[in-house]
Amino acid sequence: MIYTVGYTENYLKCFKEQGFLKKMGKNESYAGGSVWKTREEAEKYCEENCDKGYSVFGVIADWDKDTEPSSSKDYNNLLRDSELVIL
Repeated sequence: MIYTVGYTENYLKCFKEQGFLKKMGKNESYAGGSVWKTREEAEKYCEENCDKGYSVFGVIADWDKDTEPSSSKDYNNLLRDSELVIL
């Protein structure tokens, strides 16, 4: 499992309504969702860069196979749509 940051209220609403949620991967017009290798890295990024109301969620994906480095160097980009997990 790897990790992402999302707007808590929206993510939890989607989980409640749909039973699951996916983080969008790379496509022709999108570099892919932001992901971190560890929960601690995602939490640190969230604390330092996110407004209140954001939380860390798990992503069912493999860091080495399903991500690529981002130009920001703070995180990687997700290459394929992947299921999210409430932590």
